[in-house]
Amino acid sequence: MKPYPKWTCLPCGKENGTQQRAVSCWHYGKCDVCETNAEVTEPRDFGHFNKWFEKKTKQKITIK
Repeated sequence: MKPYPKWTCLPCGKENGTQQRAVSCWHYGKCDVCETNAEVTEPRDFGHFNKWFEKKTKQKITIK
């Protein structure tokens, strides 16, 4: 099993988190869930993850 993620992108955060904060700090990096290079933040900004390890598919992210 993969260790608990340190960084998450917005789609993975929305899919695996329990809520989203109004304010969070983002930077460009690698999402530890889907392994995509994108803007990432900490899972705590989504209320932490619940059963995140069950979803292991890679996602295509389009940055506008």
